[in-house]
Amino acid sequence: MADNGELRALYLRALELAPGSAAAAAGLWATSDFELLLARGTLERRAYAQTDEHLAAVRQATPEHPELEPLQNRLRDAQRAAERASQLLTEASAKIEAPFTPSRSRRSNDAARAQLRSAYVDIEAARQVDAGHPGIPSAQRALLTRYDAIVMALIDADRLKFAGEFVEDVSVMDLPGGSADLQRRYADAASARGRKPSVRPGSF
Repeated sequence: MADNGELRALYLRALELAPGSAAAAAGLWATSDFELLLARGTLERRAYAQTDEHLAAVRQATPEHPELEPLQNRLRDAQRAAERASQLLTEASAKIEAPFTPSRSRRSNDAARAQLRSAYVDIEAARQVDAGHPGIPSAQRALLTRYDAIVMALIDADRLKFAGEFVEDVSVMDLPGGSADLQRRYADAASARGRKPSVRPGSF
């Protein structure tokens, strides 16, 4: 059984030999309909290179097909959105991975908090631009993991007030898994040191 590409080539050849053949023209149109069906599927799966290949086949065979241009526009928009989201996630990653050393300096800790909040803004912007970007969940997990590491480092350094401020920041962020576990561990650490936690577990 011939595949769609082989059928397209046969119909194109038939039209070269008999330009007025209605049957060959209808057959060629049907191959484009099928190619566009495949293109819509690959577009939904974010297989943009494959989508472009399907659309190129339609452009070759039936450039006047009314569904071609709208689908080309959708592909272009999806590629641009994915590229912009990737840029935002790269910027977020750099901020998340920035070195942090527990400090008694208010300025140092506030700078680190601002950096992580900015990373969260980048991730949220990426989600707005391209909600299905595959890098978003891993960026969210990386951010939450970073908060966890910093809070634990500050607790170990007996800087509970600063640790609580980081916990407060993450408690209002929309991150998978949330911050409930981190809040509980912070509260336990504060209680173990005879201190009152500035953030209550579940307060968000």
